[in-house]
Amino acid sequence: MKVIQSESRQSRWFMRFKRNPQARLRLFCFPYAGGSAGLFEPWGRAFEGVDVVGVQLPGRSNRVNEKPLDSLSEIVAQLVVELRGLHDLPFVFFGHSNGALICFELARELQRRGIGGLQYIILSGRRAPHLPRVHPNTYDLPHDAFIEELRSINGTPEELLNNKELMDLFVPILRADFKVSETNKYCADIKLKSAACIFWGRLDTDIPEAEIQAWRANFESGDIEFTEFSGDHFFIHSQQQRVLERVGKILGGLPTGRVARDLREAAG
Repeated sequence: MKVIQSESRQSRWFMRFKRNPQARLRLFCFPYAGGSAGLFEPWGRAFEGVDVVGVQLPGRSNRVNEKPLDSLSEIVAQLVVELRGLHDLPFVFFGHSNGALICFELARELQRRGIGGLQYIILSGRRAPHLPRVHPNTYDLPHDAFIEELRSINGTPEELLNNKELMDLFVPILRADFKVSETNKYCADIKLKSAACIFWGRLDTDIPEAEIQAWRANFESGDIEFTEFSGDHFFIHSQQQRVLERVGKILGGLPTGRVARDLREAAG
C-alpha cells in the first residue's frame, strides 16, 4: 500500500493513498469500530480529482503502540487540531458505524467554531445519534462475554476470534471504540447545516429503517438523501462497488467538478 502524508507536516491521524496535484476536493474516510484507515485504500483509486484521506485513530496499524482513545470529545478535539494541516481544499466526510458518529460530531464541532470547508457528509450504517440506547453496554463485558458479543455481530473473522495472541492486541481497541459509541451523550445544541446522504444495509437487523430516517432531525436543511444497500451491517465490504459508485455520484455532483472513474477497476 502506498501511503502519502501531508506536505505541510506528517500527521499520524491521516493516511493519504494517492497524490493528485489537480485534486479539487478532499474525502475524509472514518472507519468502523476496530477498523483502520487502510480499509479505504481501494477508495484512493476510485475517484478523479479527489484526495482520499483515511482517518487513523490511535492503537491501530502505524499507531499500534499508542493507547486507544475511548472519549468521543477527545477524539473530536484532536481531529480539529489535525485538520489544520489539511485545510487547502473543500472536503467531504464519510463515516461508517462508529466512524459515522465521529465524523458527525466533528462536523458539528467545526460548525460551532465557524470553521468552513465541509461540502457534504455521508453517514453510513449508523442509527440517528439522538435516539435513546435500547441495548446494554458491551464495552465493559468480561473477556469471554465480550468475545461472544463480537462473534454475534459478525464483524470479526472467526480465525481472529480464535487467536488469543491477536485478540489480546485487538480487544483493547474494540473496547475503546465501543465505549466511544455507547457512552456518548448527545447534545442537541445545534443542527448540522451540511447536505447529507445516509447509507444503510437492508439486512442490518440492529438498525430499523425508522432509526435511519430519524437522522432528518439532526439537520437544518431538508437536503438529505437516503441510500439503501443489500447486505448486513458491513455492506461497505460486500457491496463495495455499489458503495463506491454512489459515493462517486455524490462527489461528482458537487461544484468541485468531475470525480468519477472506472469503479470496477478501483474496487478490484
